Amino acid sequence: MATRVLQQVRGLRLVGYDDLHITVSLGVATSQSNDSQESLLQRADRALYQAKQQGRDQVCTQD
Repeated sequence: MATRVLQQVRGLRLVGYDDLHITVSLGVATSQSNDSQESLLQRADRALYQAKQQGRDQVCTQD
């Protein structure tokens, strides 16, 4: 699903800004049986920062 969101955002164009490309970086984590909301969000946040550090406009997972 995250990859689909990434592809949809890549296809967006703003009216009047033909040379402006919109990008998105996504961090994804799968809930584990021992996860709290906080630990799940922390892993997703780490994945997001990994995506940004690796050049942005991508999906990274943290499991």
